[in-house]
Amino acid sequence: MNKQRWLTLTNTPWVTTLGGACLCCTLLLGCSEKKDAQPETPPSSIEDPASSAQTPLADEKVPVPDLVGMPVKDARERLQAANLLLQETRKAVADAPEGVVLSQVPNAGDLVQGRDLVEIVVATAPSWQRLPGAAKDIGVGANGAVWVIGTNPEGGGFGIYRLDGNNWAKVPGSAVRVDVDGQGNPWVVNVVGGIYRGNGSTWQQLPGAAKDIGVGANGVVWVIGANPVGGGFGIYRLDGNNWANVAGGAVRIDVDPSGNPWVVNSGGNIYRWNGSGWQQMPGNARDIGIGGDGSVFVVSKDFNVFKWDGSGWQERSGALSEISVDGKGAPWGVNAGGEIYRGTP
Repeated sequence: MNKQRWLTLTNTPWVTTLGGACLCCTLLLGCSEKKDAQPETPPSSIEDPASSAQTPLADEKVPVPDLVGMPVKDARERLQAANLLLQETRKAVADAPEGVVLSQVPNAGDLVQGRDLVEIVVATAPSWQRLPGAAKDIGVGANGAVWVIGTNPEGGGFGIYRLDGNNWAKVPGSAVRVDVDGQGNPWVVNVVGGIYRGNGSTWQQLPGAAKDIGVGANGVVWVIGANPVGGGFGIYRLDGNNWANVAGGAVRIDVDPSGNPWVVNSGGNIYRWNGSGWQQMPGNARDIGIGGDGSVFVVSKDFNVFKWDGSGWQERSGALSEISVDGKGAPWGVNAGGEIYRGTP
């Protein structure tokens, strides 16, 4: 005897479709629904023509769009539509509107793979303000105090000046290199290597001799000594009233807010001290400056200005020979003609 099997459904409506047929058709083989109902398309086979047909695949060759002269916002959209990646570099120029693409690599029309990188240079406005006077070197403290070594020859080098409003106030003494601590006090090196710490009116001489000096926002002092070594001259950190030698040689130095020096050696190579050794950074330089906020700028061998962005050097406008950075990350510099400039962060 055949036993009839019944299926009990709990909280399930009878008129429910399953794969295009109602549930009652599936289970009891009898239903008043039309048998010619069209089955639904399985979700896995549904495609969005707008998303699948218009975006180039990664392995397809695509032409690079012509971006030069285009606003950077439009350039970004064009590259995104072409499935290409973007790298932007900013360059300050006076003869192009701000935000316009100045150049690109690869060139327009070149065929590249999808997801390849396109590099563009974008115009920014010039960002330097000239100050009165002339100088050989400049130092800026984390508190904004600005000091320069002037161009008037004196016994120990050249006159020393402090920025007072829009004018330079001369103080007694002379030197060839200067940096400024977090409280605005100058530290200088004179023409015979003498090292001095000032308080604005008097000078205290420290032991030793140096070619350059750098002071961090936290008060840590480093110098480039006068003893020749590979890479330039010895490197020293002030430890109480004495100088502790650190391995290495350099010709220029500045100090970050944590008290770690960055140096430039005689070959133009750039190094950062990590607390136990030197890490070489990319690029080349002739001078280096670090702000109280940690911003790092260099002047290259060909006098161009660059700012460290954490992974590389971004070129800025201007041409300088000496550079320093204030507590807000704004660069101050002196060019080869002695002109003094203040920049923007």
